[in-house]
Amino acid sequence: MPESRNFLYFNRAGKWPGFSSSGLVAAADGTLSLENLAQLDEDLPVAVAALSVPAGPGGVALDRDGNLYWTDPAQDRIFCRSACDGSISQLACLGSSGTSNGRLSVPRGLAIPCERNALFVADSGNHRLQVFDLESSQVAEIWPRSSVSGQPAVSLREPWSCASDAGGNLYVLDHGAKTVQKFFYTGDPDLSFSQNVAAAGVLVAPMSLAAASSDNHVRICVADPGSSSIFFFDGDGVLERDAAGHPVTIALGAADIPLAIAADWNSLYIGENYRKRILQYRRDDTWNFVGEVRGYQGTCIALAISSSTTAYASPGAGLTPLRISLTSGFIPLGAAWSSRIDLGYPVKWHELIAEFVPLPALAHLEVFAYASASPDDTPNVSFNAAERTFFFDPRWQRAVRGNVSDVTAVYIGSPDPHTPKLQYLWVGAELHTEGASTPILQNLRIEFNQDGYLPLLPAIYAGQKSCQEFLPRLLALFQGFFEGVESEIANLPRLFNPSFVPISFLPWLADWLGLDLDQSWPEAKQREAIAEAFAWFARRGTRKGLEHSILFRTGIQAVVEEPILQTGSWCLPGVADACCHECAEFSAETFSDDSELGWTTVLAAQPDGAIIGSTAILDQSTLTLDQDFGAPLFSDVAYRFSVLVPRSAVSNSGLLVQLRSVIESEMPAHTAYQLCILDPQMRIGYQCRVGLDSIVAGPPPTMRLGETAELAVDAVLGGPHPTTLGQDSRVGISARIT
Repeated sequence: MPESRNFLYFNRAGKWPGFSSSGLVAAADGTLSLENLAQLDEDLPVAVAALSVPAGPGGVALDRDGNLYWTDPAQDRIFCRSACDGSISQLACLGSSGTSNGRLSVPRGLAIPCERNALFVADSGNHRLQVFDLESSQVAEIWPRSSVSGQPAVSLREPWSCASDAGGNLYVLDHGAKTVQKFFYTGDPDLSFSQNVAAAGVLVAPMSLAAASSDNHVRICVADPGSSSIFFFDGDGVLERDAAGHPVTIALGAADIPLAIAADWNSLYIGENYRKRILQYRRDDTWNFVGEVRGYQGTCIALAISSSTTAYASPGAGLTPLRISLTSGFIPLGAAWSSRIDLGYPVKWHELIAEFVPLPALAHLEVFAYASASPDDTPNVSFNAAERTFFFDPRWQRAVRGNVSDVTAVYIGSPDPHTPKLQYLWVGAELHTEGASTPILQNLRIEFNQDGYLPLLPAIYAGQKSCQEFLPRLLALFQGFFEGVESEIANLPRLFNPSFVPISFLPWLADWLGLDLDQSWPEAKQREAIAEAFAWFARRGTRKGLEHSILFRTGIQAVVEEPILQTGSWCLPGVADACCHECAEFSAETFSDDSELGWTTVLAAQPDGAIIGSTAILDQSTLTLDQDFGAPLFSDVAYRFSVLVPRSAVSNSGLLVQLRSVIESEMPAHTAYQLCILDPQMRIGYQCRVGLDSIVAGPPPTMRLGETAELAVDAVLGGPHPTTLGQDSRVGISARIT
């Protein structure tokens, strides 16, 4: 039975089931974009293009402070660019040719382990590693160290390249011995590592290496032009192999000269000096070539990754290494395509529509489709270098672009008007870029069993068989033009939902509600304020509403009190003077408890109120009417409230100003307020609310009679309670006779 719905999305819950891709990466929500391609982040110096191919690799490294170091093998020098002012200088205590400690002979590889603030230099001409302390620039150690017998446990013939892992272990490529040595961070050699490397039997003429770490795993990448391959070893020197037992490799050209190599866990960068390019690879199930680093053309004797976004390439001849951005560039072309789509019954395929983020400059998007009655009529998908497309097969249905760079919708239909319904479909999308931007494909939607705009036309057009597919295609073209506007109209309710409205619309939505929205608030807080505005307005002008507003806008937990709620009237029982029996009973029940002398009543020293001949002045005193009975008692506290705030909550003047602003904007117009800043002092009956105006202190200080306390004034004698005879007195146990 055919499905009732007439459209289908292909990005479902962040996945594209049945799709394959090339050159694309998927975000967590499934949106597709072009894969990153590193690009040179500064101008290429003219001198780089004139350099000849070096005889061997060099080194480049960054320390924890951001200072950049690189070698000049031909001149036996090491340079440093300061992270503070960018000044470049030769390291004062390093360099100049020689064999003594601190002297260099053809220095090549550099490494700065994460566990140690020291610069390791592959002093290849002197067959050793020199370790320089970066604080003093003095020689700290010489590796390999000598054993008890005075001879090194291992030897280095011609160390060319070195790198360290996350554990501080150092790996050294010995070009002269055609092997790789491992040293623990203590300086002791790991003999089993080199034995495992030798047992693999794959290295012929290794030239450079790099180390990458992930969790507790280590990968050592070795470029070996002698075998035209890049090999991979683990932290124990075991060769990495695939499921069939074959070594995992990246093939090099016969003439390639990979003097430089750098790696993280899923990416590899090779400084190839025959073509004078830097090549980028990415590992998924296998290592795949991504492309050539944009903008770099010249020799490269060293590479170093300084962060997830930046690397440095040393061109040689002592020139300053060049900065490379690892994330700002994109490969020029990528594609995604489906396997066979089968709904289980023939349908009238209508249109394939792309949903995408508005395309930036120099970024383009194109969609393709093919429908067939045969399940085996699969169109070919392969990259055609001449046409620069993956969808060169003529069966792929594509719109005629003309001068238009983007095709975001394509009408499908059927090539045979006698069989308008076809069962099988294949779709695809191609993403292009000509610069440092990428199209972002959010989804693909296929529509079927639809007539589009045709039912909206006069009935005479529905019977035009002679035009075959012309009219539906023409209408689909117009539908594509208006679809964006129609989609916006259909999604108009979302503009009134604070959870979904674009952030740029939040101030507009707040104005509709008369809400004063603070633009400095985080986006989530702005959305919450709009969502709860209607409920807030219902409580506005109340004690709870004011407390909530203060908390939300300032983060201060305030307490609002109304003195009138704590005020009551008092009078003596009026039983004897009651006008009737009912009033006498009411008066006795209501006021009798209020007139307990010594508890709720005190005798005044002098009478208050209007007293004839004393406080009652002629023409300036009036008698209170019955309906105003007790009104003078409340006139001083009516329409007033207090806001109690702990001192710690308003530690700066800015918060205090903000607090007053919130109170004055939220309080009723006819009221007056008093802001009370409470200090943490406990006074029984006045300030004794733990957490608001009181704190729980530690034990009392030691009392010294006559100095710190006065007996019977601020101190009492303590001790156990006396024993009561006949109740808790057991001689010898809880009581004794004195």
